[in-house]
This record gives sequence, C-alpha cells and structure tokens, in this order.
Amino acid sequence: MKVVKMGKIRLKHRLGIIIFCFSLASIFIFKMATVTVYADSSKVPVELRVTDNGDPLSNRAYEAYNLDEAYQKIVDGDIRPSDTLSASWKNLQREAQPDPNKIEGNLVQFSNGLAIGPGIKHSSEDATVTLSYILRMGGLPLLLELNDRDKSDNDKTVRSIFHQSGGKASNYFTDKQGKAVADVSLGLNAIMNRGGAFQKLVSVKDKNQVINLDVANTDARLSISLLADSRMKRTDFNKYVIESGQNNPITFKLKISKDFNRLGGVLTLSSTPNLVVTSVEVPSDIEGISVQEIHEEGELQNSNPNRQITLPSLTKDITLTIRAYVTPTSTQDAPAEGSLLYLKAVDDNGVEDNIKSPAVVLTGINFVMVDNKTNKLVTGEQYVLGKKTKSSYEIYSEQTGWVTFQSLSNIDLAQVTVLHGGQQYSIGGPSAPILNATNRFNFNATLNKKINQSLIQIIGLNSGDNYFLYPVKQLKDQSLSNKTIDFSVFAKFKIGKNGTVIPENSLGTSKNQNFSLNSTIPDFRTGTMEYNTLSVEGKNPEVINVFKAIILPIALIVLLIFLVGIFLIWLV
Repeated sequence: MKVVKMGKIRLKHRLGIIIFCFSLASIFIFKMATVTVYADSSKVPVELRVTDNGDPLSNRAYEAYNLDEAYQKIVDGDIRPSDTLSASWKNLQREAQPDPNKIEGNLVQFSNGLAIGPGIKHSSEDATVTLSYILRMGGLPLLLELNDRDKSDNDKTVRSIFHQSGGKASNYFTDKQGKAVADVSLGLNAIMNRGGAFQKLVSVKDKNQVINLDVANTDARLSISLLADSRMKRTDFNKYVIESGQNNPITFKLKISKDFNRLGGVLTLSSTPNLVVTSVEVPSDIEGISVQEIHEEGELQNSNPNRQITLPSLTKDITLTIRAYVTPTSTQDAPAEGSLLYLKAVDDNGVEDNIKSPAVVLTGINFVMVDNKTNKLVTGEQYVLGKKTKSSYEIYSEQTGWVTFQSLSNIDLAQVTVLHGGQQYSIGGPSAPILNATNRFNFNATLNKKINQSLIQIIGLNSGDNYFLYPVKQLKDQSLSNKTIDFSVFAKFKIGKNGTVIPENSLGTSKNQNFSLNSTIPDFRTGTMEYNTLSVEGKNPEVINVFKAIILPIALIVLLIFLVGIFLIWLV
C-alpha cells in the first residue's frame, strides 16, 4: 500500500516538473517571438480602432501603405515623362477630367485648379490634399508606382495587414471592439479597406500610436459635432441621452474645410424623422451662402424638410450652426440606435461624400399598478412625475415643462400633468392612449384594453437617478401616501457575442417587477419592454435581485457538483 502511495507521489512530482519546464519553454519562445516581430526598426506597432458613427465595427479587414516617397515626389514636382505613360496615370487623368478634350498633355488636372505633372511643385499642404484626391479617385496603383520608382525589388512598398492581437495574428480582421494591430512604417500612411477603398491618410510618428477610423465619417474635410451640455448624458460609443420636446433644443456644428470644394457647391442636410431641424445658421462674414428647404413635388407640408445648402468658392474653413430637437415619440417608434443628422455632398472633383452626426437617444420607464395583497392588476391611482433638486422639486407639465415647487404638500395640480393608467407620456408632447399589442398571436382587444388601464408609460426623460412619482389619488378604501416612489432612468450600449451593438435602457430593464403579472401584459418583451411594479399601498414591494435569487444558487449547485466529481476521481 505504501509503495502505491509513494508511486502516486513520485508521479505527481514528475508531472509538476514537466508542467513547470513546459511553462518556462513557452515563455522563452514567446519572448523570442516578440523580439523577432519588431526587428525591423523602420516599422512600429500601431493600433487601429474602427467604428461606424461610434459603434465598434468588427470583422472588417484593413491595410496600410506607406506613401512617403510618392508624397515627396509630388512636393518636389519629381514626375518624369516616363511616369505619365503608365496605364495608372492615364486612368487617373480620365477620373480627374472625364472630358478627353480637356485633358492637357501629360498633366493630371483636378477641377479645383490643382494638378500634378513633370516639374509641378506643391506646398506640403497642397501635396497632402492632392494625395487624398488621388486616393479617393482610386489612384493607389499610381502612387505605389511613384513610391517604388527608384527602389530595388527588395525595397518596394509592402502593405501592412492589420490583424487581431493577443495570439490571434492569423485573424486578419477587427475584433468585437473594432480593434486590430499591425507593424506600420513611420511617416505618411494610407489606410485602405480590403476592397481597396481609401479610408484615411495618417501620419505615423511613434510606436503604439492609436489610429481612430470612423467609417461613417472618413472625410476630415467635413464633420458634424454635437454641442454637449449639462442637460445631456454621454453614453458608450459617442451617443447622448437627451430629453425630448421643443423645450430642450440641441445644437450641432457643421464644419466645412475650404479644401472640400474650392469652386463652391451644394450640400444636402437631412435627419431621422423624429429629429426636427429648426434652423441652419450661416457665418455672417461669408457672403453667398444660402439655405433652402427641399419639398417633394406635390407635397403640401413637411414639418421636417431636408435642407439644401449652397456654398460659394471658399477661401477659409467655415462652421454652420444647426439647431434641432427630438420630437416626442412613442416607445415603439423611438429608434434604438438613436436619432442623427446626415450630410450628402460632392467635392470639387466630383467625388461624393456622406457623413453623420453623433446620435442622440431617448429613454424612459414603464409602470404597472398592482394590488400586492391580491396580486392583481388595478387601476384608478393617479400620480405626478417629478425630479428632486438640491432645494426644491420640479413637477412635469405637458404645457410648460418642469414647474418648481418648494414642497410636495402644496402642488397645484392645475399647473402640472396628472398621470393615470392607460396613457403613454412623451416628454414635451401630448399624452396618448397606450396602443393595443395587435401582433400577439392570442390578441384579445377587450382584454388588451382592460390591462392597458393598469399601465403607465413614460418616454423622453434624460438619464438620472433623481426622478420620482408622487401619489395624488388613491383607490377607494386606501389612504393617500405622502411618500415619493423614487426611480432612475438610463440608456447604455454593449457589444454582443456576434460583435453587434446592443442597446440597454430602463424601458427594457425593470429593477422592481412582478414576474407572474409582467408576462400577462400584452406588449411585455423581456429586455425591450418591461414594467416596474407600483403598489397601491404607496410603497414598492421588495426588489427581487435576479442574481441572488436565481443565478447565484444555480452557480453554487454547479460548483458543488464539480467539486464532488473531482473528489470522486481523486479517490479512484
């Protein structure tokens, strides 16, 4: 028996030594590999972060090409007659000037007056602009020819392919966070997607540099930014939670570079349906800018028409101010990805460009009135919606917004909106009856309408934890409570397993719910449309912590089974 035990002990020691040696060897190999990767001192590791208007973009492939030599040749005018004979040069000539009768010899003449050809020199700024023109017109093959003209075969431009980090170098695409890495040459680099479309021109100056690429806004000559203030809450992925209604205007800034269209041109501004543009203000010191509303033929009236912005020839960068608001909307119609502006434009070389603004999102909360003693839906209670400040209370009114009161005991109900069952309250707009969920397979119009009378829906609130409902009318045989029912609203976003961005908000996340009754509500949808319980007794029932009540016990049982299994194997 002792011999068997000693044998087991020796076996364990040998296994331990083998594992230890394997670990040391793995570390050594990893270190050697790390040294080998960055042996080329002309290249440095960089990280690419790709988004689509703020949302991480996964499973996309990108490459980088260093164009320092081509850039310098354009600056110096070092273009030889032989360079202009290639098919790539001829193709670029036709792209820059579609009319063959207007092509001047061996020059590439751009519409805005810039040109490249033998002996034509450029400033550093014009050379960079010209490089971007060429890349947007599909001229990368020509730039690579200029780049490699005086190089040997061993020194020709080699593309740098972005790949995932952390032992996933064979995955030549962005990860779920939209990130990828590569060793890139120092200097001016063109970022291209795998399809060969130009994305961005960037100067790489140091190792571990982060390159941000927003595929919805690849042209740095145009940009729309949101003028954020204390009324907004910034969420993940550059989205902002705001309050709806005309009383909560938001301001965007449209910046246009003078290099976008030196000849003047036309831009088209549009928006998602529930983002209403009220005005577009132009700089007072620039003459010739006009803004006109675009109405479709036969259209009688459109409260949110597109705008056509006409620009003169620009000699400096300009900024336009766009004022808008998010119109009150229903929980069903609020776009989960948010509301935003779109700009469509064509530069002075005929290349179309489209950009987007940061998105603004709405959130809110849902309630269901329940008699906790009978565990049944009830109706008839009435409340006011409020939010607490440092020294007072603000009570919501559909007509005037938020009305300030020093005490809850002296609320003038004639000045505020009284909430009751069966209604959806869109902040900044009129309330409306909750719609029937006609898409349910067992739809019953009479039952649906009856259940709706126990529901209160609120949408259009800004994020915050200082909100409350205050009872102003109780059911018969119930005393009126003088306590506030506090709640918070929020909106955030996360990345799903497949890399898509998933919205999470207080409309679809109930912290205080009755599971048995929620499933009977016609428009209830887990994670999308959930309801918080309102007790007729003036207080909310104990909050059910799903983690403690369900997930944790299951996890402990699984862990116990695992440990018992290990113990039984050890005995054998």
